[in-house]
Amino acid sequence: MQKIIDFHIHIFPDHVAVPAIDELARKSGIKPVIYTTLSNTLEYYRENGIFSGVNLPLATKPGQVGKINRFVAGLKEIFTFGAFYPADIDFENEAAFIKNSGLKGVKLHPEYMNFFPAEKKYDPMYRALDNAGLYVLFHSGKDIAFSGHHSAPRDFLEIKERFPGLKIILAHMGAWQMWEEAVNLLAGEDFFLDLSFTFGSAPRSLIEKMIYTHRSDRLLFASDLPWADPVMAINEINSMNLPARLLNAVFYKNAESILGAA
Repeated sequence: MQKIIDFHIHIFPDHVAVPAIDELARKSGIKPVIYTTLSNTLEYYRENGIFSGVNLPLATKPGQVGKINRFVAGLKEIFTFGAFYPADIDFENEAAFIKNSGLKGVKLHPEYMNFFPAEKKYDPMYRALDNAGLYVLFHSGKDIAFSGHHSAPRDFLEIKERFPGLKIILAHMGAWQMWEEAVNLLAGEDFFLDLSFTFGSAPRSLIEKMIYTHRSDRLLFASDLPWADPVMAINEINSMNLPARLLNAVFYKNAESILGAA
């Protein structure tokens, strides 16, 4: 059986999962695949032959990160990143807590956090993450629940110029609904690209172009569960008849290089 790590999912605590997901579904117009409590997600993965996933918690206002990070640090049955927030100030200590908890990175979402990531006033945050050796996974491009957008591919090229050692992962193949710009500007660059919420949104020809032109060690299978079905994405990738080495890289080996799992 093909080993698969789903690098972009969202786990909710049991007591808030249903109301929180229902509210997000109302705003986005997207029906969730499942209610992603930890137990529901693990059961879904077992039923569909998926090895594991990477939870990406999201802070939506200042002061939330401590509580979120102490919750996710206790998730032992699944991989998880930590939370960060650009308007907080204690970057160094929170980055140290995340690293010491064994977590490999953090998630930042320019829309939900209302920030423009290339602005230099956020350099102290990037410096703290860089110094801690943590990965930073950005939502990139547009978001279905928002009009306009706070980020585009060239923003992350600017950040990379200022922090060449910062380990950046860009969600949604580099920029959701900015597919051609992502392929033209990011293919071959030193970014990990996850493929979440890409299948069914991006033209298949551009997905294949990115997979074949981007660095094979920088592509990550991802779904965005509960908002997209990983089984559908798996079937789409399998239908591309990728070489076995590339398929393994996308489905799990590149994820393991980040997570330290084997």
